[in-house]
Amino acid sequence: MTRDVQVLSHVGAGAYGVVYRGVYQGGEVAVKLAVTNTFDRVALREALLGTQLRHPHVVQTYVARGTQMNSEYVNWIYSEPSAAAPPRRPSRDILLDLESDDGMGAPRMVRHERQGWREVMMRVGAVGGKCLVMLVQEYCGAGNLQRAIEQGLFSAKPGHWSARVARRVLLRTAAEVVRGMIHLHSVDVLHGDLKPANVLLGRSKKDRRGFEAKVADFGMSHLLGNTSRVESSKWGTAAYASPESFHSIHGKPSDVYSFGMTLWEMLTGQRPYPKLNAVQIMMGVSKDGMRPEWPDAEWPELCALGRRCLAAEPGERPTFRELEAELVELEEELRDDGLRQKQEAEARAAAAEAEAAATPSEVVACARGW
Repeated sequence: MTRDVQVLSHVGAGAYGVVYRGVYQGGEVAVKLAVTNTFDRVALREALLGTQLRHPHVVQTYVARGTQMNSEYVNWIYSEPSAAAPPRRPSRDILLDLESDDGMGAPRMVRHERQGWREVMMRVGAVGGKCLVMLVQEYCGAGNLQRAIEQGLFSAKPGHWSARVARRVLLRTAAEVVRGMIHLHSVDVLHGDLKPANVLLGRSKKDRRGFEAKVADFGMSHLLGNTSRVESSKWGTAAYASPESFHSIHGKPSDVYSFGMTLWEMLTGQRPYPKLNAVQIMMGVSKDGMRPEWPDAEWPELCALGRRCLAAEPGERPTFRELEAELVELEEELRDDGLRQKQEAEARAAAAEAEAAATPSEVVACARGW
C-alpha cells in the first residue's frame, strides 16, 4: 500500500480526508488519504476516474490504491523505523533539513521508506478492520482558486498590477479552468462539484501570474456513457449546483452552471449566498429562480457571459468550447488595448523628446533675429 510513497508534511483536510505533501519514487507529490468503514463510492469514483484523466489543466493522479487494514498491517506502520542514514543534526519534525551552503538543498528527500506514515495513521484514526484509500497526485504548490479569490488576486493592486492586468489574470485563469472541463466533457465525464475550492493552482513560469489552474476532485463525478445526462440524488456544493441538479438530473450544462457561479465569485470576490443554508439555496435556485447579482456596470461583457452560464434552461447555456473562445477573445481585446496605449505613450514620449531637442536651436534663432 505504501510502497514508494513517503510523507513529508500535512497540507490540509477536507470532505475527502487529509492531504499531505509527499514523495513518490523520488518526485514531489500530493498524497490524499481517506479512512472509511467500507470502500465508499466517493473515494472509489475519484480513484478510478483520476488515473484516466490526462490534461495540462486537470490534476494528474499517478497512483490510486486501497486496502482493508488488518491489525498486523497497522502495527507494521506504527513501528516506523529510525532513519536509515543518521542526519547531521536532529530533525525537529518529519521534514528534512533542506539547507545547504550552495543553494542546492539536500540530496535526500526522505530518510526511510515508511517516513511519516505513523503520524498519518494517527491523524486519520487508522485501526484494523477499516479501509484506507490513497491517491498520489500532482502537487500544486500555489494553493487553490478559493484562496486566490480571498487574497484579492483578481483585483487591481497598486504597485503590483493594474485593473487591466487584473482582468487579464482573471480571464486567463478562467480559460484554463474551461480547458480542463473541455477535456472532461470530451471523454463524457461530468465533474459534478466544480467550484473554486476544487480548482488547484500549480506553480508555473509561463506568465507573470506564477501559476496555472487545474481542475481537481472527482468524488462527485459521473460517467455519461451513451446518454446526455444521468440521474442521481447526489449533487455537489449547493451554492454552485444547477437548478436541474436539485431535481437529480445532471448533464454537461450542469457543470457550465457551476462554472458560471465560480466566474461570479472570481469577479466579485464574494461567496455566493453566504447567509443561506443548503436547503434555502436549493429552494431559491430550483423554485424561485434565485441568482446572484452581476456587477454589469463594472464589466458588462463578462457579466453577460456569466449570466448565460446561469440560464434556467440547460440548453440555453454555452458549452465550454464556446466559453473558451469568448474568454480568449475578451483577453485579446485587453491585450490589444494595452499595446495601443503603449504605442501611444511611446509616440508622445518621442514627440516630447523631439520637441525638447529642437528648442535650443529655436531659441538661438530668435535671439539673432532670424
